[in-house]
Amino acid sequence: MTYQDFPKIVLFAPGRIKRYPRSTMARFYTRVYEALQENGYRSVIKHKPYKVPEQNGLFYLTYHTIVNRPDILNVKGGYLHDYMLLDEAGYSGWASVVDSEPEWMNVDGLEAQEFAKALRKRYIDAGLARYHRMSEKTEQNIPDGYVAIYLQCQDDTVMTLRRFETEEMVRAIIAQRGDRAVVIKRHPLCESPEIAALLDEVVDPEAGVFQSQENVHDISARASAVACVNSGAGFDSLLHGRKVMVFGVSDYRHAAFEITDLAQVGEVIEGPGHDASTISRYLYWYLNRRSVHVDSPDLGKLVIKRIRARNGVEHATPRAWERFPPNKNAA
Repeated sequence: MTYQDFPKIVLFAPGRIKRYPRSTMARFYTRVYEALQENGYRSVIKHKPYKVPEQNGLFYLTYHTIVNRPDILNVKGGYLHDYMLLDEAGYSGWASVVDSEPEWMNVDGLEAQEFAKALRKRYIDAGLARYHRMSEKTEQNIPDGYVAIYLQCQDDTVMTLRRFETEEMVRAIIAQRGDRAVVIKRHPLCESPEIAALLDEVVDPEAGVFQSQENVHDISARASAVACVNSGAGFDSLLHGRKVMVFGVSDYRHAAFEITDLAQVGEVIEGPGHDASTISRYLYWYLNRRSVHVDSPDLGKLVIKRIRARNGVEHATPRAWERFPPNKNAA
């Protein structure tokens, strides 16, 4: 199938990209649209609000959707700044990789190690994470090696994938932490009165349970283990090589420890984590095979390849981006 015969491609994008043209999302859609035009594909950008249509002979890139159809490629902002996720089924715990066993252990170990090193320099050293501008630096005498708990907004769609209530998760960790401290970070946008009440009850520095709103990277750097439902903070913690416990369905479960029974918590906290090579390989695979970096010189080519593969035209195994050039838009 040539580009002339390929279905018209509709890029459904959030309306806010018009207000923030330098954002990761805006740069992604702009560059993909330009690449489609340059390569002769019929394409158009449409903005939300929209409903995913029935199959009608067109091909769609749909944002923040959970649709598994051969005429749709789901798009979502990635866990890391400047990355976008492309998936055949959805995002987070709905992504197509959740129920698969990806071949990420076949990634070259040295190449993955160098890639992970560049990631740490790019994100950890700069403290670059979601909501990093909403972090609060505080002075607390917390011993290293604690268990960090990253709470999520209770009304977030991905919380429907949780296996336990937030209170159950928090209390199980506190009860099974051994002699470690616990540091809880509330989501910066959380307004839940139930979470506020829970924190009022369990946070007790004298008992080794602290609350912190510091940068995720500052918290994870000193932790021995990290817990969340399926938060991006858990993915950030993989950059530190941390043991990550997920209490819900997550698309990075392969590099984490899935908690399906609360009785597992103490054993996982005390047990060994994944080795550095395993985590590096996973990060390389996830960010180069399932995601694209918006500043990749091959971004358009990679997305077109994924679109054509989704439409059954050809197989795609894209490698998105392996170096981090200076980026004026990253701050």
